Amino acid sequence: MQTYGEEVKVYSLDEESGLIGSARFKGEAVQETPGGLWSWQGILSDPSFEPNDVWAVHDIRLEFFDGASGRAFCTNIDYPNGRVNLEITGEGLPPRM
Repeated sequence: MQTYGEEVKVYSLDEESGLIGSARFKGEAVQETPGGLWSWQGILSDPSFEPNDVWAVHDIRLEFFDGASGRAFCTNIDYPNGRVNLEITGEGLPPRM
């Protein structure tokens, strides 16, 4: 299992839309199969975009600082203490392995 706490770029999987913006990603990834896909879950906070933009496109791609990326979808929008949290789950290639 790997944990993350870094800024990520958020893209729409719709080729027309492209880059949505950036956000802080905090979460964890677990490799499911040797050399295969990894699944992860986490929260996007401090987004540079409107949260409903991610909710509207549903399928997104996160790009980590080191170039690793993974597909995700938004499962909930939460507003604790006046801040926006986007809860997400996804899968992709194992980053940093």
